[in-house]
Amino acid sequence: STTFNTTPEGQFVMGNPNAKVKLVEYGSYTCSHCRDFSAEASEEIRQMVDTGKMSYEYRNYVRDPIDISTALLARCGGKDIYYPLSEQFFTNQNAMFEKAQALGDARYQALMSAPPAQRFGQLAAAVGLIDFAKQRGISEDQAKQCLADTAAAEKLAKGVEAANQQYK
Repeated sequence: STTFNTTPEGQFVMGNPNAKVKLVEYGSYTCSHCRDFSAEASEEIRQMVDTGKMSYEYRNYVRDPIDISTALLARCGGKDIYYPLSEQFFTNQNAMFEKAQALGDARYQALMSAPPAQRFGQLAAAVGLIDFAKQRGISEDQAKQCLADTAAAEKLAKGVEAANQQYK
């Protein structure tokens, strides 16, 4: 069975952390190419990881508030459900986008003007992400707590800055 570990930076790694081959993917839950890669490559990645010769680390490259909300929820259940939950969030991407578009600009701007500790929770509720996470074992209270974690949201944003500086 696949093992999951947490790096000192708080990232989740699938497989042998001492594997000779280390695959690190930067991705966004609101990126269609990332969704397609998840659908096409997840099974093959898992098979390679299960050999013990490769580890896989998915790092959130957050691009927008919906992406941050999704990343906070994906990380909410910890290392053991992070990867399956991430894959499920990708399969939900089109439905999430439909709900986001249905909000309209005025409603979206109102959600974005909420205080930071409420913003991601309100947005996640409006686009169906909290209900989606609840159906996958994360309680509503747990989801709201994770979405209100402004330090975690800032850390995700800083991770993008660090990646941009390191890899241009």
